[in-house]
Formats: sequence, structure tokens, C-alpha cells
Amino acid sequence: MESDQATKRPSWYALQSLIDLLEDARWNPETLRWEGGRGFEPVTLPLAFENAPPSVRHLLLQKESGDWFLLLWNEARNFQDGRDLFRKPVPLRLRKRAPGGPARAPGGRFCSHRSEPGPA
Repeated sequence: MESDQATKRPSWYALQSLIDLLEDARWNPETLRWEGGRGFEPVTLPLAFENAPPSVRHLLLQKESGDWFLLLWNEARNFQDGRDLFRKPVPLRLRKRAPGGPARAPGGRFCSHRSEPGPA
């Protein structure tokens, strides 16, 4: 993710921001051990996406604090035959499902974060 000019690309800053945001444990160089991040048992949060095309993908993460982070993207081609393909946003509705039950509105706490690109 670093260019041959030893400058960091925007993707490096985006990935670093995501790692910092999701980090639960930290390395302690004095004790040479990881600290934090092991004091909880993750739980299941069954989700349903209404009106989502088959190309929509997701990854749901839970932190030790109990916060949830939903990474959502549309796995669609954006370049073909030497030209950009511009895609319209995909509208969908997120529902939380009770295990074995009907869909209902999400409960709990979801975190929203938009990272800004790093220096060019």
C-alpha cells in the first residue's frame, strides 16, 4: 500500500484509521504482552437486508465495549474496457432479527464513522 516514492497512499490512511477504530487490544512494549480485548464473549446479532441485490456484502464486528460496526459494500464492477462504470447507490433497509423470529427494527448501539482521506 506504499508507493515506490515512499509516500503513503490514501488506502494506507483508510486502513490505518479502520484498524485504530476497531482496535480493542494494545501491545505493551514494557511487558511484551497484549492488554485488553479479551474480557467479553461476542454475541450473535442476526440481521436482514431488505431490497439488497445479491452483490451487497457485509461484515459485522463487535467490540469489547459492546459497540457494533457494520461494514457494508456493493461488490460490483466499476471499471470495464478501459472506462469507469458509475454505479448508483443501492437503497436497502437493515432489520435486526430475533433468533428464529420476525424482522424488527435494530436495537442496541451501532457506531457510525466516516474516515477522511489522509494527506495526498
